[in-house]
Amino acid sequence: MTKTVQEISPEGIQSLAAEALRKYNSFARLVRKTSPELKDSQVNDAFFGYQVTREADQSTSVALERWPELYRDSHHFRLLKDAVRSGCQEYLARTGAGEKSEVDIAIWASVFGGTAG
Repeated sequence: MTKTVQEISPEGIQSLAAEALRKYNSFARLVRKTSPELKDSQVNDAFFGYQVTREADQSTSVALERWPELYRDSHHFRLLKDAVRSGCQEYLARTGAGEKSEVDIAIWASVFGGTAG
């Protein structure tokens, strides 16, 4: 059975958004201490680089040290990854473009709008 993003409650989506914003703001404060001249887009690029985007790597010690609240502790993040994986597998099955087992998920948070304080 295909899992969908609709299976994640509105509270779950809000929880993920709040966690991404919390981590981004914390990261941005640290970056701006050493590089206050960076533009918001540059901070966001650095935040992307800081994240462990490949699902296969999100259980490593590096990932768990950087963002345990998301990679280890977030039930909603697991549901989101399951829904993304399921959607990719469904696409592959319908189009014949590849094997379901070939799905390798990359997922990250991106924050825009100059929210860093």
